[in-house]
Amino acid sequence: MDLDKSLSAYFSNESSEEVRVQALNVILILVKREINYAKLVSEHMKPFLTNHESKVRVRGTLLLAELLRRLP
Repeated sequence: MDLDKSLSAYFSNESSEEVRVQALNVILILVKREINYAKLVSEHMKPFLTNHESKVRVRGTLLLAELLRRLP
């Protein structure tokens, strides 16, 4: 699963908790190995963090918090 697919799965209202956890794990691996954290936020997560729906923005903020908590 690539980053964009993982983000889509994480933010989808139709995704189960299991799918979200799997997507989070993929995102963590990619950020740790391949993707700069700043690029993740500025390019890949921008649509979620600036979304007109507060639920999407909250989920984006929670994802960032979880990434910061888990990454070294």
